[in-house]
Amino acid sequence: NFFFQCLIPKGVTEWTIHGLWPTSKKGYPSFCNSSWHFKPELIKPILLALEVKWPNIHADASENTFWKHEWTKHGTCAASVEEFDSELKYFKNALKVHDGYNIFEYIRRAGLSPDGKRPHLLKLIENSITLHLNKTVKLFCKNHKGYSSPVLTSMYVCTDKKLNPIDCDEITEKTCDKAYVYYLPFSNQTF
Repeated sequence: NFFFQCLIPKGVTEWTIHGLWPTSKKGYPSFCNSSWHFKPELIKPILLALEVKWPNIHADASENTFWKHEWTKHGTCAASVEEFDSELKYFKNALKVHDGYNIFEYIRRAGLSPDGKRPHLLKLIENSITLHLNKTVKLFCKNHKGYSSPVLTSMYVCTDKKLNPIDCDEITEKTCDKAYVYYLPFSNQTF
């Protein structure tokens, strides 16, 4: 099993981007153009936004490592759509999607706050997001030593090619299956 240590960078105070992944009925197309190499200088105009909204959380990797991986694996596949047909457009439009959905606020409006001491009902978290998007999302969690219930770690918000929200019904990955999860505060912690 592959294991890495995560570190939430300073300045990160809300949900961040893991990636923008094109999907098809067969899953996630990957590594569509091995000759289209990642060039960090192309994303320099949006670097500050990426550092906060799409940070590298792998404690032992350079900042560009994560973006390079996402571009190589998913961005080169998304590039078949005009909105994503360059490295800069891919990352810029992912930031646009992120900025269009204030997940932290949606959950807060439901009366839920990050809390490391007590778990929250997963359905309340899910419903608070679905209410604002008017579309289904997928929530993922992991068991973690020190917590009696799984920890909410990520979610999928699905869009069409024009970045309009759609239901995530096609996603078949295993989601959180416990009634309660910990929704932890954003802090500069290693886990």
